[in-house]
Amino acid sequence: MLSSARFVIPILCLMHFRLKLYSQKNQKWFIIIFYFKAITVLHFFKMEPAFNPGDHRRKWDKVEYERLARERLEKEEESEKPNERFEPKEKKIREYLKPRDYKIDLDSKVGKSVVITKSTPASEAGGYYCNVCDCIVKDSINFLDHINGKKRKFLFLEQLLNIDQRNMGMSMRIKKSTLEDVRARFSAKKQEAEERKKSYDIEERLREIQEEERKMAEYKKQKRLEKSKRKRADLSDDEDDKNESDVSKLMGFKSLEFSRMNASYWLTATVLCLTFLPLINPQKTKKEQLSLEEKVTFMQDWLAKRSVLRLNNAKFQQYVRSSPRNYSVIILLTSHSNRQCRICSVVQDEFEVVASSYRFTNMNSKRLYFVLADYEEAGEVFHTLGISAIPIILHVPPRGNLKRQDKMDFQRSGIQAEAIAKWVHERTDVVIPVMRPPNYAGPVALFLLLMLVCGLLYMKRSSLDFLYNRNLWGFLALCITFAFLSGQMWNHIRSPPFFYHNPKTGQWTIFSQGTQMQFIVETYIVALIYMAITMGFILLVDATDTKTSSSKTRFYAYAGIGLVVIVFSFLLSVFRLKYRGYPYRGKFVIPGEELFKEQEENIRSGYGCYVAHGYYFASLAGQLKLTKENDCAVVEVVRENSSTSILPSPQAVVTCRVTGVANKYAKCTILMVHNNVLPYPFVGIIRKENVYGSAKNETEVSMYECFQEGDIVIAKVFSLGDSFSYLLSTEELELGVFVGYCKEKHKMQPTADKQHLHCEICLTKEPRKIADLESDEEILKWKRRHYGKR
Repeated sequence: MLSSARFVIPILCLMHFRLKLYSQKNQKWFIIIFYFKAITVLHFFKMEPAFNPGDHRRKWDKVEYERLARERLEKEEESEKPNERFEPKEKKIREYLKPRDYKIDLDSKVGKSVVITKSTPASEAGGYYCNVCDCIVKDSINFLDHINGKKRKFLFLEQLLNIDQRNMGMSMRIKKSTLEDVRARFSAKKQEAEERKKSYDIEERLREIQEEERKMAEYKKQKRLEKSKRKRADLSDDEDDKNESDVSKLMGFKSLEFSRMNASYWLTATVLCLTFLPLINPQKTKKEQLSLEEKVTFMQDWLAKRSVLRLNNAKFQQYVRSSPRNYSVIILLTSHSNRQCRICSVVQDEFEVVASSYRFTNMNSKRLYFVLADYEEAGEVFHTLGISAIPIILHVPPRGNLKRQDKMDFQRSGIQAEAIAKWVHERTDVVIPVMRPPNYAGPVALFLLLMLVCGLLYMKRSSLDFLYNRNLWGFLALCITFAFLSGQMWNHIRSPPFFYHNPKTGQWTIFSQGTQMQFIVETYIVALIYMAITMGFILLVDATDTKTSSSKTRFYAYAGIGLVVIVFSFLLSVFRLKYRGYPYRGKFVIPGEELFKEQEENIRSGYGCYVAHGYYFASLAGQLKLTKENDCAVVEVVRENSSTSILPSPQAVVTCRVTGVANKYAKCTILMVHNNVLPYPFVGIIRKENVYGSAKNETEVSMYECFQEGDIVIAKVFSLGDSFSYLLSTEELELGVFVGYCKEKHKMQPTADKQHLHCEICLTKEPRKIADLESDEEILKWKRRHYGKR
């Protein structure tokens, strides 16, 4: 209380001072207020810690709370004492989580159908079986979650998901790696990388192979000795058994003479069975009885001798097709001996490179072997596998049938050794680093050339004036130029044939018909042509020399001009053969080539071209041609030997025959386009609204009064229509029926009003839509305008 009074009394004094300032005018009120405050202070000092309704501060009973704390501590001490009835359990210490040392099988049951009954064991039922927890998980995702432990995403599955690790005595904790563990792991990885990068020396590898062969020979010798010892032991046991008298009793022999007779009988029967057994079952031979160890031993012995095993029919059945077998086989099916297959030799060389690389790097793996089957030696192999084309590379897995992926696709992968090694790695998980044997032909040729040049320079060391000879360097420069202009580099890259011989016609071809291909003989001819033209120009240059005689000058000039004219003409002929339409024939275009931009309205597309995206494009291969028609330029692409269109196209005038008439259309057969007779007819349709156009109302037109079956009609194609017919129009006055026939098939003539046809024989008159050609001159002009001058 005294400590509180030290703060309260100064505060009251301050309040007294302030009240004094406000109450100087009234001394009475000041005295009353002062005494009231003094009574309040005295009451504050005398206040006891009792509850006061006006006091809102919280009061604590220290004695009560001390008693409660003492009782709580006593209860906690009693609860910590061990129970007398139950002993405390020993805490089980689990091992740290260890990595899995086996590969999880998730694909063996994919795509298989299994019949499950009530008696089917759990391990063979559908889904994935866990032998640790004796449970089945239906899908692979949950199975991986089950065997991998906790999955914190779903807390209610925690006990289910880590039960697999608990059953194996492991916890979900991982041992923390120390500095020594990290160093050991880095050193192991470094050692693996160094072993992977280790380059194999051929001589060292051969010594290793010889050492392995010696060890294998000793192993086989030891096996033979053990086998002979076992045989001798068996023979001694048989002799001991013969001396015992209990043997005859066990076998039921009553006397020694009877036992001898029975033994000879059984021996004869056994010999006969062994003799006729192959005849009863000829397929059961010795090769089917080979064990897996014998097969692998034979394949390893062969791999030690050479990289590729050549198969025949018997070896294929014995080592590739029959079981048991735990190794994969890469088989090359080819016919290189008598079939003259060029690509077969290339594929076989690359195949042998891969096989040799596997032999020098993975010989002791015993997982993969490379074999070759030639059609001349193993024809039944091709029939068994159903092979009709060569070459083919197949992967024969240890188990199961061949799949589509077990056949190598040369078009997608290629035929190089690297592509074959990559495909083998995808099918067998065997990594084969390709090691090609070095090719010393190039360095040796370069070395010999340098030696030849150095030898010549050494022999001519006294006079090296020929190095400054312009004719020599000019000749060398021309030779290099002729080689490159003729296409020798292209021949070196593409390796084309020397020439082409057609086996059906027996014709020999020395110039290929195209710009993307050439033959070797064509290269030589072009080089000779360039040489002759160059020689002609050199003679013309020498003819200008005034020091020589006039006769020699004249000879040089005539010879040079003759060579240039004749040989250059031959060069142009060859060039025209390679590049169709060149030279001096206008522009030759191909389908899809951009012609020019659509800028003017008085230009439209004709036959052989079309408009797309504001540009004119060619739809045929031929000569570009511009024609003028009704103050409008028409762009056309015309093939060789043809000046106009040979197919119906929009705005083309056609000649057709009416084959049928209906209420709303007339069906026609197009016979000619301009003046070109079509090789086969096209179908055209003349609709009712396209007969007169806007000149007449559609209700006033009757198709039976415009056309009849058999009439020859001149029409214009205004649309390509659908895939079955072209849409034709006769709206213009010059279009319509050109030749008509009556019912008796008599030719009819048009009347003066140009609306009917009159038959002079039958004396009948029929209405038609007639082409308005008044005189023969107009008909001739019309024909010239539409058909040309022919």
